[in-house]
Amino acid sequence: MLPIPFDDRLDKDVLNHLYGTNAADISAVSHAEAIFSDYVENMDNYLNSLIEAASTGGYPTGKIVSHTLLTKIRSVGLTDLEKPAVEIEYLYRMQEDPIQIIASVEKFRTLEKEYRQIIIDQHICLQEFLSLR
Repeated sequence: MLPIPFDDRLDKDVLNHLYGTNAADISAVSHAEAIFSDYVENMDNYLNSLIEAASTGGYPTGKIVSHTLLTKIRSVGLTDLEKPAVEIEYLYRMQEDPIQIIASVEKFRTLEKEYRQIIIDQHICLQEFLSLR
């Protein structure tokens, strides 16, 4: 059995739990590739939506988007970013001061940028793996 080629800088235990460990399962690899693609294409949109929601008092939208952010972080194995994502979700749930929310989102954005290339590289790796099949 050939393992799905996940980057060692990501939480492989989480990824193997979500997508399995058998690279012969093309549907699992395709699913993982789609999740990584969505992350790369939409992360900036999620973060911008969180800032816009805080700026306009859109707490219901912020709650939904912050939960989606947390789900996306977990689905690509970025467990290092889980704590700041949980903080953003908490701030929206508690309807905290918009300035505090925006500061937390910007702090998260800075941290996330440090990991973005890992996610891009992983996405490319999965695309290349699928093209060989």
